[in-house]
Parts: sequence; structure tokens; C-alpha cells
Amino acid sequence: MAEFFFKNWHHFKQVARYVISGGTAAVVNLALLYFLTDYLAIWYLFSAALSYVVSFFVSFFLQKFWTFRDNRKDQINKQLMIYAGIAGFGLCFNVLLMYFLVDILHIWYMFSQIIVGFLLAFCNFLFYKFFVFSRSTQESRDDKLKILIATGIYPPDLGGPATLLTELPGALKVKGLGVKIITYSDVTLSEREKQEKMVYRISRRQCSFCYLVKYFWQMWRLSFWCDIIYATDTYSVGYFAYLIKKLTGKKYILRFAGDSAWEKATISGWTKDYIVDFENKEQEARAEKLKNQRRRILKNADKIIAVSRFMADLARKIGVDNKKISVIYNAVDFFGEQPQKIKSLSPTLVFAGRLMPWKGVEALLSVVAELKNNFPNIIFEILGDGPEFSHLKEIAQQLNIEQNVKFRGRVSELDSH
Repeated sequence: MAEFFFKNWHHFKQVARYVISGGTAAVVNLALLYFLTDYLAIWYLFSAALSYVVSFFVSFFLQKFWTFRDNRKDQINKQLMIYAGIAGFGLCFNVLLMYFLVDILHIWYMFSQIIVGFLLAFCNFLFYKFFVFSRSTQESRDDKLKILIATGIYPPDLGGPATLLTELPGALKVKGLGVKIITYSDVTLSEREKQEKMVYRISRRQCSFCYLVKYFWQMWRLSFWCDIIYATDTYSVGYFAYLIKKLTGKKYILRFAGDSAWEKATISGWTKDYIVDFENKEQEARAEKLKNQRRRILKNADKIIAVSRFMADLARKIGVDNKKISVIYNAVDFFGEQPQKIKSLSPTLVFAGRLMPWKGVEALLSVVAELKNNFPNIIFEILGDGPEFSHLKEIAQQLNIEQNVKFRGRVSELDSH
């Protein structure tokens, strides 16, 4: 029963919020009545009236803004009057039905009140949901699809997702979609971002626990705005999307550009296996835990966007339903400003990307060292920056190819062309 309720929580969450809101208002009513009467020595009838008024407003605002997610401000007065009318009707209905159950049917008054209370709670829920706070009439709810992009990096950060997101949000907005972006960041919001109110930056300049909690909380809040979540990587934003789906039923799309479990296990020294062997072979306990977590995130996604057929095959090996997988290659802008064509006089190999251990740049350096035997003037252009920058320069020196390798650091997209 508990497992069924957890898996279907998103179907019951509004009812649960309704009960919690009503219970909170009841607690406020009783606590304020006790405080006013016993501590401030106010006449109990006046205390009861004042407590009821306060709890009424607590109930109204909780039901409006939390239970039914109605954020309209211009309708508050009208809704408040209707809400008060329903409360007055409920009072009359309560008295009449209590009279009928107790005096006519001779049912014990406490049991009668329980019956009436449940009946009123059910009727009030329907009134609030379909009439008072009906989402179909909210101006803020339109037919425009709303997408929350959850990413770990965003411009001016380096890396694939950050590069992708320089153009994607704007392109989606041109198509008529609503877009918001949440990201970890080392910089604050720009003036333009403050005006657009599209980007939410969670500072990395605090303890990891703090920024993870803040990210999840902000992502949770934004999930009620959006129709679907697009997570650009598996950890940690993909895991947060997975948790939010479990709690609320919100669908999410996951961009699958690399195996985060393998990457972390490689960096930590838990495995030396190639990415495919890492999935096929049983690993040590810490790596297996990462694999299992990654598997849950991928299998629960409503759609997987693999950046290559290789990654699509890997997703299938992990256990993702083939129907969920689509291959969308990283795009190249052929329509922007065209760079000046420079003809190289030497055989040239170019790598452009973030310098991470799993990118294979060290292997390319070994290839260049072999090719140098036949092509002494070969040039290897490395465009990008990252944690492996210094290590790769050392490898180039050890292989005696430092004159053939050009470390360009971070370059603009146009210059990379």
C-alpha cells in the first residue's frame, strides 16, 4: 500500500496539500484561541471570533497559493468573497445536517460531526478546485509549452552543455515556448538576466551541501511553473529531475552525452575499464552504486536525447527502452559569420573541447607521436581549457612533441572555425 501511494504520489499531492492547509488553519485557530484567552485574558467569545478570522485568512491564502497554485493577484477580492460565502454555506449546512443526524436519525453527535466534517471537506475541495481557484481561468496558464532547463554549467562556464545553451533557449523562445534556466554558477546575474527573469544562478561559492539544497529547492519551485524539465546531464541535475518526478509526476527529458558514473569512477581511480566494459563488467561497490543510480535516472526519464549513435547504444545497454531514445547530434552553425579560410602547410589534427580525463586527448597525443615518424611537421591544435591542461602539456613534453602541439586555451566559437 505504501509503495503504491509513493509511486502515485503526484495523483494525491493536491489532496494532501488541501488537508495540510486545512489542518494548519485549524492549529492556528486553536493556538491563537488559547493564547488570547489564557495569556492575554481576553473574553473567550471575542478570542474565538478573532481566532476564526485569522485562521480563515490563513486557510484562504494557503489553499489559493499552495494547494491550487493560483497565483493571480487581480482575482483575490472576488475569490475571497466566494470563499467566505462557501464558509457561510458550510456553517449552515453543518447545523442542518447535524440536526438531521442527531435529532432525526439519533446518531451520536460526535460521530455525526465526523460524518459532516468529511462531507464538508470533500464538497469544499471540489468547490475550490473547479470554481474558486480553477486553473482553466488563470491568465498565467496559457497554451504555451513551458520548459525548465536544468544544467550544471551555463555561460560563461566552459563545457558542452554551456556551449549548447548559448543558443538553445533563444531558439526555443522564437518557437513560442516558455523557457527558464537553473544552473550552478560562479558569477552573479547580469543586468540583462535580471530584467529577463529567465536564468536562476545558484552560487558555487558556498559549501556543497548548501548549494545542492538551494538548487533542489529552486528547481522544485520552478517545476510547478513548467510543463517539462530538460536536464543537460545525469548528475546532479538529472538526479534532481528524477526525484521531482517521483514526488510530483513531472516529466523530464535527459540529454545523454556521457556516462557520468564511468567519468566519476575514472577520476576517483575506481576503474580503468573502457566506458563499454565499465557497463558490462561488475565493478567495485562504490562504482556499482553510481551505475545503479545512473540506471534509475535514465530509465525513469520520459525521453533520452543521445548525442550520438554510440551513446544511444550505451543507453540501451544500461536498460533504457529503445522507444525513449532519440539521437540528436550537436549542431554546427553554418549560417553565422564565416571565418577566414586558412590553408595549413602541414598535416593538422584539431581537438576542440573541455580538457577532461575521459576526452581521450592523452591518447591523441600518443597518436601524434607515432605519426611524427612519418610526418615530422604534423601539428596538433588543442582548443580548450580544463583540469587536464597542465597534465597534457607534461605528456607532450615526455613524448617529445611539444613543438608539434599547440595549446590554444579557451577560444571563441568563431576562432575555432
